[in-house]
Amino acid sequence: MEAIFSTRVRSTAPPARAAIALQREFAVAEEESARKVLEVEGCEFVELTADQRAAFVRAVKPVHDEARSRFGEAVFALLKADGS
Repeated sequence: MEAIFSTRVRSTAPPARAAIALQREFAVAEEESARKVLEVEGCEFVELTADQRAAFVRAVKPVHDEARSRFGEAVFALLKADGS
């Protein structure tokens, strides 16, 4: 399955990357807008420190490892290529 996925990704990469970048811009704008609305309504957001984020990353590593074995490295390579 990973080989088929990799082939399809390579053949659609340039238009897909442009679409992903544009969608990410839309998502960021929507998130900022939604956050403002929620803050006005009294919701609190917790920003993690670098140490807290590192602890979280360590805690979810087994889940990521399982997903990598299940879906293949190509899926995660797409995330890294996009800067995520």
